[in-house]
Amino acid sequence: MAKELTAKAFDYSIVGKDTKSKLIWLAGAIRKANATHAKAGIEIGQFLADSRDLLADQKPFRDWVEKETCYSVRSAYNYISAFEHFGACANFAHIELSAMYVLTSNAKAKTKAIKRADNGVSVTHSMAKKLVKESKPKPTPKPPKPPKDSPDPKPPSEPDSPPKASPAKPRSTPPKKLDKPAYYKQWDQAIGPLVRLVSQIADGVGEKNGQDHRAVKEHLNDATKAMMKWMGAKQ
Repeated sequence: MAKELTAKAFDYSIVGKDTKSKLIWLAGAIRKANATHAKAGIEIGQFLADSRDLLADQKPFRDWVEKETCYSVRSAYNYISAFEHFGACANFAHIELSAMYVLTSNAKAKTKAIKRADNGVSVTHSMAKKLVKESKPKPTPKPPKPPKDSPDPKPPSEPDSPPKASPAKPRSTPPKKLDKPAYYKQWDQAIGPLVRLVSQIADGVGEKNGQDHRAVKEHLNDATKAMMKWMGAKQ
């Protein structure tokens, strides 16, 4: 329900007498025009715009709207915006008032809506939202992100190679174990005939000359036995 106009509701002392009279008249006109729709919206917007211009400062205008009209400050500015954008349109009656509020934010959508209205096509709130959506520039598609560099595959782990062996120190060649039987065999093959020959000579000489020559044979036998004993050979 519209508020009743009272001189005490708004502090008109901040304006001159002529401005006060005009503002009071405009407040009454706004309430009367509220009964209509699109046409009334344009008229209300015009009345509010005139009131804003008279008060100049936004703060007194806001205060005046809240105390002298039946609208919120936000609604008042919506009416003003509709008037400023569609007041000059000859066929604005084909555009819903709520559609006007939507179209004021997009110039391209507003132009399309006015063309429709000039052709006798009604522009509804939902149509206005669609026109705005179609008129917005399409966002530039973002270039695809380059694939993340995959980490280099780890080379197959090589089996632990055995530690390198340090070069073996040359070992001193141990003395070969004397193979006494084999050595005796070689000795017997090489020296044996000579010993036996000496033994035969000694035997022959001993028979002729007595004990002195037999001593040679005995000494030779003793030496042979000692050699064979040392070699571990048996006679």
